[in-house]
Amino acid sequence: MSKGEVQESKWRKVITEMQSSGKAQRSWCKEQGINYHTMRNWYTKLNQVTAKVKENAEKSTEWLEVSGGSEVEEAAAINPIIQVQVGCFTINVTSNFEKNTFYDICKTLVNLC
Repeated sequence: MSKGEVQESKWRKVITEMQSSGKAQRSWCKEQGINYHTMRNWYTKLNQVTAKVKENAEKSTEWLEVSGGSEVEEAAAINPIIQVQVGCFTINVTSNFEKNTFYDICKTLVNLC
């Protein structure tokens, strides 16, 4: 993980802990020795990232029919795999994939790219 990813992960945990405490943000930060303004900056940044992921996920998906020669069709019948590229990542999807898991993976990868 890059330094930025480590920081983001750390602040996601901090914000989750703060929210689950049920306390006011300022008082929780003071108790934990965390600078309130730094926490608010991360809170805003992470909310913007989450909103962007949701927005991208809600955009309509267009499907393209793919066909190939008999060799491709025979190979697909034996071991059907579709390669999906999300940013710099490639996902191999088999015919028995879990729709929700695939969706969650794509959301995460969009966030990383």
